[in-house]
Amino acid sequence: MLNGFVLPECAVCGRSVDELRWWDDWDRCQRILIARCHGQTEEVVLTDKTMVLYGSTMRFGKAFVAKALPSTLADLARESEGG
Repeated sequence: MLNGFVLPECAVCGRSVDELRWWDDWDRCQRILIARCHGQTEEVVLTDKTMVLYGSTMRFGKAFVAKALPSTLADLARESEGG
């Protein structure tokens, strides 16, 4: 939590991300959010349409989900075999 603001959770380490920065890109009508944790960064872009449609109900999900998931079917097969 940062000044009463709950930071997104990192899917890799299970803690709140180390840093979250955001700014509005008025030229493209977007909000850019960048999460940093364990030396890596992840960027999410929200369009103005998304914020208008879902803004009052949006909540942070987990950051770095793709990095926490197996990257290939071979990885999945190895994990299912216990290796």
